[in-house]
Amino acid sequence: QSFGPRYHIIKVLGVGGMGAVYQAWDAELSVAVALKVIRIDRQQGSASPEAEKRFKNELLLARQVTHKNVVRIHDLGEIDGIKYITMPYVQGDDLKTVLHRDGKLPIARALRLARQIAAGLEAAHEAGVVHRDLKPPNIMIGAAGDDAEHALIMDFGISASTQEAATGGVLGTLEYMAPEQGTGG
Repeated sequence: QSFGPRYHIIKVLGVGGMGAVYQAWDAELSVAVALKVIRIDRQQGSASPEAEKRFKNELLLARQVTHKNVVRIHDLGEIDGIKYITMPYVQGDDLKTVLHRDGKLPIARALRLARQIAAGLEAAHEAGVVHRDLKPPNIMIGAAGDDAEHALIMDFGISASTQEAATGGVLGTLEYMAPEQGTGG
């Protein structure tokens, strides 16, 4: 179905607490994109102010990080009252799906992916951005040509600047949370 005049929704890629992500065709650029829309509060008829703040924060902080292992956000917009962001569509699976499908990874493959994830995190930290929800579902594994895998960190929805992270509350997924994050540090 169409989403405004520019985008054509191809399929649902995932649904989370903040909204849904779709594979879409960007007719203006003639490329496939991942289109993330913010969840609408049915009682209010609009997105909650907190969700809007997190959505905008994702765009602002993720745009500060320029690295081949971090998904870049292209655009923030609104169509028919629905706020959205677009980013490159990555052909592949998230790390959770890869681990579930393939089981324990061979050491060489695990190290190759871990190095890429660490490099993306290093770039984020150098830009003053703390992800705060790094977990297998937030790592995309796509092809990088010549059959090599390419890890991409995504979903900076609850990320923060290093100053905000040190003074903020407890946010993230408990199973993947750093001890200092769990104490609000």
